[in-house]
Amino acid sequence: TRFILFVLLLVTSVATAQDWELLKTPAIHGFTEMTFDGSTLYAVADREYGIFSSQDNGITWQPRWPGIRMYVAQGKYYRVERDTVYRLLTSANQGTTWQDEGPLPVPTSQFTPHLTISAQGDVYCYIRDIVSRRTAGQSTWQLIHNQPNQTVRAAHVYGDHIWVQTDSWLLQSLDN
Repeated sequence: TRFILFVLLLVTSVATAQDWELLKTPAIHGFTEMTFDGSTLYAVADREYGIFSSQDNGITWQPRWPGIRMYVAQGKYYRVERDTVYRLLTSANQGTTWQDEGPLPVPTSQFTPHLTISAQGDVYCYIRDIVSRRTAGQSTWQLIHNQPNQTVRAAHVYGDHIWVQTDSWLLQSLDN
């Protein structure tokens, strides 16, 4: 009985492994974030900051834009770039032209910020132990979460609520 069970487990694991396809490894390693807009796959490299794109499901990659983070939401493109401060750039035409939206609310410690964007176009910036929000159409940021010594690992917007995951807690806002 144990032998039959072992064989079944082995067959199951082999069948599961066959569901994966090995894609060509890009010349630059260390992608930290990826996003897909329906036709193009974008990846952000953490060793040499830059955004790479692939139109053949990751078989080949080419440098696309300088920058640190890339997001796509509701057909609009968001890019984070760093010169002396982190800045937000947006594009409505697949990156042909970019609009500078100004600096992100990044503390002096200069940890890399991350974004999450709501369906309404509100942009949430989370970094270390703070979360800030920029309402769609506005240029100023509002601090909505500050939990010292609780590093924010992820933030996600759904409907009228935002969830914030720290090292110890999963928080849900009651008023977005």
